[in-house]
Amino acid sequence: MNLLLLQDADRKGSDASVSGRRAHHIKSVLKKTCGDSLIAGIENQGYCLATIVAISDTTVDLKLGEITPASRPLVHVVLAVPRPKALSRIVSAAASFGAQSLTLIGAWRVEKSYFDSPRLTTQRLRDDAVLGAEQGKQVWVPRISVVQGFRRYVEDVDPVQFGSFPVDRIALHPGASVTLDAALPNQERHRETVLALGPEGGFISSELESWQQAGYALACLQTGPLKTEVALAAALGQIALLRPPLSSHFLSSLAPEGQ
Repeated sequence: MNLLLLQDADRKGSDASVSGRRAHHIKSVLKKTCGDSLIAGIENQGYCLATIVAISDTTVDLKLGEITPASRPLVHVVLAVPRPKALSRIVSAAASFGAQSLTLIGAWRVEKSYFDSPRLTTQRLRDDAVLGAEQGKQVWVPRISVVQGFRRYVEDVDPVQFGSFPVDRIALHPGASVTLDAALPNQERHRETVLALGPEGGFISSELESWQQAGYALACLQTGPLKTEVALAAALGQIALLRPPLSSHFLSSLAPEGQ
């Protein structure tokens, strides 16, 4: 936990109190005591310094400083549902890099049974995303939705979700002739990006055609086929370099010594 991420239920004005996993981490891992400060994130709002004012066996109470707003992330991830055993890691990775939204979709090579996995429950996806946001010091926990049909997403959901404002749409495909950096020109640094990734084995030809018809450019990472979690991390890392988060400079100036 690199960021103490606070929700509305944790706060009352400038006071906050946490228990359970977060309190244990503050006391036992960070080894913070009364009077110490740490970075806190107010979910979907911004960052502040939080000073510990009381510690008990079960809770840590804090006084919050002034909140500096954080800009919304610029990346949306559309992901063919991976194997359930990898799903939690992938959701956490997307949140760690700062995805604004994550849409899990079906595809030809996605087993229908994957949609019955308990890892796809709303609460489990939310928990995995929160852990990833804490790891990556992100205050914006991605909105997560599940669309079981591939064609339903491409033809119905995407136009509604992203059709009202300019975005760059990219579908990763190892056989594409254009690299990801070429598909995201630097002059559009603050433009939002929708990044689509396929299942193991990739999207089939008809799905690639559907992406292109929906306005997605096919792009590659200049490497061989990768596991989903590796491809996602590589792509989001490149996008972060090409289009750096607007609030990233704030964290480096705010961090207390030793956190």
